[in-house]
Amino acid sequence: MRQVKHRFKHGIFKDVQFIISHRMVFESELSDFAKRLVGLRENAGVSAREMSLAIGRNESYINNIECARSFPSFTAFFYICDYLKITPAEFFDTENPNPVQLNELIAKLKKLNAKQLETLSAFVEQMLACN
Repeated sequence: MRQVKHRFKHGIFKDVQFIISHRMVFESELSDFAKRLVGLRENAGVSAREMSLAIGRNESYINNIECARSFPSFTAFFYICDYLKITPAEFFDTENPNPVQLNELIAKLKKLNAKQLETLSAFVEQMLACN
């Protein structure tokens, strides 16, 4: 009987450790999500209240996400991306802090001929070398 109690206690301890570690991962992911949303929203030049109302939610909805209190539903997440004029993939591409501006630039680059692209590429390389 003592061995059973020991295993029971040990099993619960492992379960508690598992729950705590996963909660820490969840809270970290929630914080990363919130930070990304803040950055994208600020780049768009809108307030959290304005964005909340524009996607059909109460005025504190975006603020609650940005304060890492909750994740949006999938539907709300798609509305957020649509409002910001980005794709869900662009939302999670943290190496690209300005997806809207990058998309606008790419659209313009597509209109250039090969020589213009070559000249622009050389210019960009020089700019990057100065950093």
